[in-house]
Amino acid sequence: MNIAKFASAVILVFTWVVVSAKGHSGPVFPAELVGTKSVALGRMIQSLMPNSTDTSVGWDRQANSEIHWDSTGYKTELTTDHGTIYFRTGVVRINNQGNVARVLTPKRAELGWVVTYYSKSDPSKGVERISIAPGTRDDECFGPRYDGCDTAAPIQSLRSSGVTAKMLCQERDGPEEVIAYMLHSTGKRPTLMAWWTSGGTGGSNSHIDLELNRLANPKYCKDWFE
Repeated sequence: MNIAKFASAVILVFTWVVVSAKGHSGPVFPAELVGTKSVALGRMIQSLMPNSTDTSVGWDRQANSEIHWDSTGYKTELTTDHGTIYFRTGVVRINNQGNVARVLTPKRAELGWVVTYYSKSDPSKGVERISIAPGTRDDECFGPRYDGCDTAAPIQSLRSSGVTAKMLCQERDGPEEVIAYMLHSTGKRPTLMAWWTSGGTGGSNSHIDLELNRLANPKYCKDWFE
């Protein structure tokens, strides 16, 4: 083998290992995630997309995975308009191209991400939306204790996980912005992903919504702010 080519290959492998390992050691919050593996954001999104044969996404989706679920089944809450929302939450370690969110506990720790399943309809018909965001159900990634809350749009991470993303629309209202994409992956149903960012004097953050029952609608972004 050509020595120059061999040296280049070694450098590439070494670089990949360093980037992949970045942020994956040291203190982790919450405690349930200590000792668990970090998952690439793109791979997490791809695993949550409905399979091509799915007619709905059940509440047991990814039940046996890296996600640490905090409930059996789903829970219910009343909304401000006297409706009912059904939800299930869990936490997982996620990195976006090797970058992680962090929080200041007694020590500076890697912050997990919260995964939330939602539905406002008959829960027997499955999940309508999946939200993924740095933080936990009780600790939003925002403010001076946190950094890495405004993660970049996961397009490169999705591509590395075998998912293509086609932008549908983009809209901004003051400090809040949404960009919507249609995601495509072999064996998966096309899925609408909304990437949200917001900011203010206290900092900025972002989160991702997977709209499981939405079609490709170029007006999706504009409709949110009307």
